[in-house]
Amino acid sequence: MLRIIITSLLLVSSIFWGVYPPGDGSPHYLILNYFLPNSNPPNKIIHIILGSLLYIIALLVSHEFI
Repeated sequence: MLRIIITSLLLVSSIFWGVYPPGDGSPHYLILNYFLPNSNPPNKIIHIILGSLLYIIALLVSHEFI
């Protein structure tokens, strides 16, 4: 049951980080700006890499490799 919850959270995070477009009004930039004021928004490559990495981790957890 815990594996299903962890996999679901990782997949939702993967979609959030990989698909949602970055920009000045995006939630990603607002969170980053809260912790690091006056910072530049991250580019698309960071979002694609992070979304892909979270998806691969979710895949490994769901197939009991981790």
